Amino acid sequence: MPRISVYLPEELENQLFYQAKERRVPASRVVQEALNECFRSGRKKKAKEAVIKLLARTSFEPWGKIHQERTAADVGRS
Repeated sequence: MPRISVYLPEELENQLFYQAKERRVPASRVVQEALNECFRSGRKKKAKEAVIKLLARTSFEPWGKIHQERTAADVGRS
């Protein structure tokens, strides 16, 4: 597995090693998991933005008609 060097402020370094010690895993695993979560969150955010853009371009007029039909059909039901 390739290696990289990362410079961390002392407080962040302390938090990293505290987490690693608490979980009894190498510090590199904590960093890998944090980066994976960060990138996954970024992908989720982009996907949500794409859905919102798609919905903004979509007309919901047909849904209004379907809703009216269903509401009218439900009037006689108990």
